[in-house]
Amino acid sequence: MITLAMSQEETLALILIFVCVVPILILAVFAIFKTIKSKSKIAEKREINIEKEPKDLEQQKMFYEAYGGKENMIDIVLTMSRITVKVKNVEKVNGESLKSLGAVGVLFAGDEIKSSFGDRAPYIYEMIKK
Repeated sequence: MITLAMSQEETLALILIFVCVVPILILAVFAIFKTIKSKSKIAEKREINIEKEPKDLEQQKMFYEAYGGKENMIDIVLTMSRITVKVKNVEKVNGESLKSLGAVGVLFAGDEIKSSFGDRAPYIYEMIKK
């Protein structure tokens, strides 16, 4: 027969460990939730600022020219830091011009041009969307 007898010292040690560890875990969970909430508020403010920010018409014109003109653009989709533009004629699109406008990478996939702009992607999307 196995007995699970613990001495008073072992019981006291377990209680002390429990009393020390539980508050640390509670504080860690609280800090994680606080950080997530803070980051979501910052992202919300950034989105509001992007929408309120006046469009740079000269820069907008440069993006339209890089994509072969506004009439060449069929659909625009924003995904994280990438802008995907579906175009009528891929040959009119100037990939080098997009890179000079700040695109880190430009990918031609059929009739879609996928350009990665990093943090500037939401601003550029708002500027060139129809």
